[in-house]
Amino acid sequence: MLPLGCATVIEHVVEKYEGLGVGRIVIVTGYNASELKKTLNNRGVGFVYNPDFETTSMFYSAKLGFRAVEKGFDSVFFQPADVPLVRRDTLMELLDAMHNSGKEMAIPEFNGVDGHPVLFSRECIGPIIEYMGDSGLKGAIKNKISSIIKVPVSDDGVLYDIDTNADYERIRKLFEERKALERG
Repeated sequence: MLPLGCATVIEHVVEKYEGLGVGRIVIVTGYNASELKKTLNNRGVGFVYNPDFETTSMFYSAKLGFRAVEKGFDSVFFQPADVPLVRRDTLMELLDAMHNSGKEMAIPEFNGVDGHPVLFSRECIGPIIEYMGDSGLKGAIKNKISSIIKVPVSDDGVLYDIDTNADYERIRKLFEERKALERG
């Protein structure tokens, strides 16, 4: 819900996927769910509420989201809401790479470092949901998915998330710099 330019961080994330033409956008909520719904009310997104958000892990929330979309889609992006600088063309690169390679999963990689979002084939979703280990999504990927393609991208936005105030200030500054370059 943090401001980023003329919108919020989550609005920038949703906008990228709307422009991509994905079949359904699902956001897992917890804290401030009603405020988030109000902000995205006219965007046509679906919401899944995690009533135990205070005591469960991000992986638990991810599983709730995966359950909401596990049927009816060929592939599913998983993107934390605090990663707003990913470019739309990066999303297209991931889709193209996974579908052209026949792999089950695509991970963006900037200068050798894995980032977000991650793209999963439909076949991965059930095994991820079923994973009961204590290593979260990384453990599920390691134990349940054998066919992965790492996609080198020129988009450093895949690496930037907002975990601290300093992270937010860095992303805000990068966002403004990129907007100035687009205008200039």
